[in-house]
Amino acid sequence: MLTTASIDTALLTQSMEHCRRYFPALQTFSVSQYGKLVFSHCPLETIALIDLQDLRSVTKSVISLLIGQAIEQGYIEDRHQPIEELLPTNLVSSIGQFDLTLHHLLSMTAGMPWRDNNLGFEPFLNRIVNSDNWAQAILTMPIKRSQIGRFQYNSALSHVLSIVLTEQTGTSAADFAETSLFGPLGIDEYQWQMDPAGYSIGGWGLELSNASLQKIGNLILNKGLTGKLQLVPALWLEQSITRHSQDYGYQWWLKSVAGTELFHASGLGGQMIIGIPSHHVCIVATSALRGRHQSLWPVVEKYWLPAIQT
Repeated sequence: MLTTASIDTALLTQSMEHCRRYFPALQTFSVSQYGKLVFSHCPLETIALIDLQDLRSVTKSVISLLIGQAIEQGYIEDRHQPIEELLPTNLVSSIGQFDLTLHHLLSMTAGMPWRDNNLGFEPFLNRIVNSDNWAQAILTMPIKRSQIGRFQYNSALSHVLSIVLTEQTGTSAADFAETSLFGPLGIDEYQWQMDPAGYSIGGWGLELSNASLQKIGNLILNKGLTGKLQLVPALWLEQSITRHSQDYGYQWWLKSVAGTELFHASGLGGQMIIGIPSHHVCIVATSALRGRHQSLWPVVEKYWLPAIQT
C-alpha cells in the first residue's frame, strides 16, 4: 500500500551537515515524492542539480531499462533468449559452449570467474580496458559450469548487454537511449563513453544530472509510465527489481532496511538512485570520485530513510 510520508526536512538538513564533515565528496542531493521535489541541496555553488555527473555503475541500471525497451520493441525475443544468438557472428566466444541466456547477464549469474572487493575494484577489468577489442576480451574469458546461477558482480557482463543492444537494434546504446528513453523523459543533456570499437560502455561511462536521475527513478516508481506513455513495460520493471540472485535484480540492487523495501542503482564513490515504492519516494545523490573509498549507506540508514519514515 502506498503511503504519503511526512518527510522530515530538518533531519535531511542535518544529514547535509553530517556529509559536509564526514562525506565531503557529496555534490548533489535531492528527494522527491510522487514526482514532486521536496528537498534538495548542492554543497558547492559551482555544481547544480542540472549539471552532468559521472555515474559509474549507475550506468548498468540504465542499460537494464534499455534492454526492456528493446524486448518490447521486438529487437530481442525475451530475457531467456540465448546470448549466442544475440552476439556478433565474427566474435569467438566461450559462451556458446553453455546454455547462457540474457537472464544470466542481467542477473550477473553467468559463471564467469571474477573478483571484486567492497571498494568497488574489479582487477580483471584491467585486462579488458587495455585491449583493443573489449568484446573479444570479455567473451573469451572462461566460464565455469559449476558457477552458473551463482551471483558474481561483474561489470564486463554489463558491457556485453550494451553490445547486445547495438547488435540487435543497429545503433549504439547511447543513441537508442536518446530516442527511446532520454528523449521521451525530457533528458536533453548526457555523455556516454565508448569502447575502442564504438560500443557504449555498459558497466560505467554514462553522465547524467541529478535532475535526470530523478526522472529515471520516478519512471520506475510509476511502473514505466511517463504521463500517459508506457515508456518501459511494467512487467519488465517488476522483473528488474525482483531478487534473482542474492540482493540483485536485473542490474538493480534490492535492499530491506528496518522493514522498508527499496531498490537502488549504485555507482562507485557515492552515485545513487534509491526508490522506495511504499512511499513513492525517490532519493538521488551524486558525488565526486574522490569519495570512492567511502559509502553513503551509513547516511542513508541513519538520516535519509528515517526522515522519510516519520
